[in-house]
Amino acid sequence: MAGALMSDGHFNRHHLNCGIHNWDYWILLLMLFLIGIFLGKVLTLYDDRKLSNVLKIRMKNITTRINSVIGVLSVCVSISQFTKLFYY
Repeated sequence: MAGALMSDGHFNRHHLNCGIHNWDYWILLLMLFLIGIFLGKVLTLYDDRKLSNVLKIRMKNITTRINSVIGVLSVCVSISQFTKLFYY
């Protein structure tokens, strides 16, 4: 598993040793988790904005419908993130 994270890393009890750096394994996992959350939210917002612009051009004067679609997509993404957090 350490090889997947860093090519020259190896486990030493509670720490992930990599070259001259001695990363605490749990801090590294926390950092990766928070970076994943950040990237997921940024990409979701970017895709929502893109989808909103496409739908606005195709369906003029139907802003309520567009807001509903974006709301449903946001709820679906949040439910999938919630299940991924607790079941994977």
